[in-house]
Amino acid sequence: MSDLPDNVDLQWLGRTMISMRADIAGVREELAGVREDMMVMAAVLNRVDATVSRLVPELRAMRSQHDECGHGSTR
Repeated sequence: MSDLPDNVDLQWLGRTMISMRADIAGVREELAGVREDMMVMAAVLNRVDATVSRLVPELRAMRSQHDECGHGSTR
């Protein structure tokens, strides 16, 4: 609170409140942008998850076919 003047009057309080209101509006805008970015990232993650979920059975089938042809590892 070092930026408090010695004489706090109604005008100073009004200017300070207006400044704080502008700062809060800026934070709200930034928060809205972050929220939108998070929604986009969640959608991307859902698509990646769905793609991986579809690939796993395909990879297992390919490995099974590969093993049936006698090309499997001898482990």
